[in-house]
Parts: sequence; C-alpha cells; structure tokens
Amino acid sequence: MQENSKRRAADTHIVLPLADQLLEAGLNASGMPAVLFSPEDEIAYISDAYRDLLDVPAHVETYSELVHHWHASGSGPQMHRDLQAELQSAMAERRKLRHRVYELNLTNGRWFLVNETVVGGAWVWNFLTEITAFKTNEQKLTISRDLAQQDAETDVLTGIYNRRAALKMLDAEIRKAQTSKRPLSVAIIDLDHFKAINDTQGHDGGDEVLGHFAVTASWQLRRSDMFARFGGEEFILIMPGAGEAEALSIVDRIRSEIVAKPISGLSIKYTFSSGIASYDGDSLKGFIRRADAALYQAKRDGRNCSRCG
Repeated sequence: MQENSKRRAADTHIVLPLADQLLEAGLNASGMPAVLFSPEDEIAYISDAYRDLLDVPAHVETYSELVHHWHASGSGPQMHRDLQAELQSAMAERRKLRHRVYELNLTNGRWFLVNETVVGGAWVWNFLTEITAFKTNEQKLTISRDLAQQDAETDVLTGIYNRRAALKMLDAEIRKAQTSKRPLSVAIIDLDHFKAINDTQGHDGGDEVLGHFAVTASWQLRRSDMFARFGGEEFILIMPGAGEAEALSIVDRIRSEIVAKPISGLSIKYTFSSGIASYDGDSLKGFIRRADAALYQAKRDGRNCSRCG
C-alpha cells in the first residue's frame, strides 16, 4: 500500500510538468494568441503567437509593464488617451466579470476578439481570435448604408437636403421646441418668375440658377440652420432658436447676397419671395401651412420680399 502511494506520487511528479509542456506545445502549435496573468498580474504564460502579434519583449513581465511598453512604442492595441487613463480604464474592467468578450483594434489595423476568463480566483486567461475580415465587411456595410441614406436625403441637382429630409428634420425640431420652449422659425422660399427663366435661358440656365441660389444661400446660414430644396424652385429654411425678427434678418441677408453676387458668365438676375412662420404649438402641417400662406402674401405684394404668418 505504501509502495503504491510512493509510485503515484512519483508519477504525479512526472505527469504535471509533462502536462504543462504539452499544454504549452499545444497552444503554440494551434497558433492562437494566448496569455495567462497571475493574481499579481505577472505574465505566467504567453504563447509565441501572442508575443509576436502584440509585440511583447522578453523583459516585460507584468501587465502594467506591457501597457507601458505599448504606449511608448506605439505598437499593440490602439490607445487614444494618456498612459494613466489607459491603465485606469483597463484595470477597472479586469477581473470585474468571470468571463467577458471585447474587441481589440491593433495599431497595424487588424481586429481581434478577446475572450477573457478569470480562473482559480484571480488568474486571467486571454485568448484572441482575429475578426479583421468581419470588421472590414462591417465598415463597408456602414459606409454603404450611410451613402444610401445620404442619397435618399440629398437633392441631386443642388447637393442640399431634399423635401423628405427637410420634413424629417423639421418634425424633430418641433419636438425639441416643445420640450425646450426655445423659438423655432421656418421660411418657405420661392424663386420669382422661374418659368420665365426656363423659357428664356433653357433648362440648363434654370438649373444653374437653382444651383447658384443653393450655394449662395448656404453660405449665409448659421451652423444650426437646415436648408433644403422643397420641390421645383421652392426651398425651405429651418431656423432653430430663431424668432421672427432673427428669421427675417437671415432671409434678408440671403437676399442681399443674391444681389451682390450674381451668376458669373450669365446675364441672369433673379429674386425670391419668402413666407416666414414662427412655431406657436401647431402641427408640422399647420406650421408649414402658415409659412406657405405668408409666401403667397409676399407674391401678392409684388414679389422679392418676405412676409410673416
């Protein structure tokens, strides 16, 4: 009996180091980047793939030293904050959960999914799986989606927002105004005698007028203003935070600029009429209806002027 115990002890003495060697050989053979940190955050094991991928020098022995090295060398994971902020953020997450998964973007552009597992109380395993192809496709899909959204909300001729986008933005601004009680004004702008311009200058000349007006007006707007082609020769200007007086001032500034900077190379002079309404709690349709009514009043009053409704 005593002899068997001695034999088992001797076998265990041989098997445990052998198991460690086989584990290390197996991880290295798999090519998987893996690292094991002790409860004191010392590197207890690191695979060759992890060392090569994340640029871990032989002299680096702890997690803190590793982060210092990455920050100083510009290798390893991308870092966008100072060293202490990076360390504090990382340490706040480590060992917080028994298992967590997160994405790691390296400075060389490759992406990895990190499976982090806490074992034995405070030992931390990190296993990395590359997801660069997935992230590249994801980014392409995001770009395609954004371009499709942009196309859907942009007027092809003038390059500014279209009617669909304008109604969406105005609806959002109305809800903000209802909550914040800040003023909100809208102007419906119509180019005067536009049919005559098309008849005398052709549609190319008409298109040039529309483009000239869109660019010239855009340069006179505040950062918060939203400008869109509402249809044909009609435009809409959404002015968050502007009351009636300020809205009139913005539209008059556009009118002055149109006169000061006519279309280069063409003997075309044009004017516009506008109707302005300030939000008073009505619906989106009611809000636009009041601005439209003011526009028709401006037309009746001789055009090339603004009226408020």
